[in-house]
Amino acid sequence: MKYEITSQPSVEPLTLTEAKAHLRVDHTTDDTLIESLIKAARTYCEQFQNRAYITQTRKLYLNDFPGNDCEIALPGAPLQSVSSVTYVDTDGATQTWSSALYQVDAKDQPGVLMPVWGEVYPLVYPNKLNAVTITYICGYGATSASIPENIRHAVRLLLGDMYNNRENAVVGNIVNTLPLSVESLLWQDRIHTF
Repeated sequence: MKYEITSQPSVEPLTLTEAKAHLRVDHTTDDTLIESLIKAARTYCEQFQNRAYITQTRKLYLNDFPGNDCEIALPGAPLQSVSSVTYVDTDGATQTWSSALYQVDAKDQPGVLMPVWGEVYPLVYPNKLNAVTITYICGYGATSASIPENIRHAVRLLLGDMYNNRENAVVGNIVNTLPLSVESLLWQDRIHTF
């Protein structure tokens, strides 16, 4: 199972103004750096939690459908909707599976897809890599205000650490991690994958 983000988030969890206020920066010299650190902090936090924060479109690729009573988990909770399910049929032609033949549970974390009662997954071309493509939309919403505050705060903390410690190693300092650090905040809503 592999996925790609085909439509990146249009905004970040923090605006440049919010980030600069947290960092206590009142000049514009580091604006480009701070914007790139916001994105890096968001990406780290999303990957740690196995979530998507801002609305984005993803494609999940499978070599085959699972057994007929099995769900397909869609990485990047929360799931908003499934746009399409396509597959390469046994003749080698790409087909779109009718949305009337499958059901989606967006409340599950992560969201899942499976056939409706009495239906089965379609047969796919044998030994074809990426024969199934599921296109879906995930994330808390289109604005940073839709993201839970504990996640936004974790992004702030990580941003502060990345901004103040710009190298891989710090020499000559005693460092203590605060008990309510980034990972402590992110563990609250982390989705565990097995």
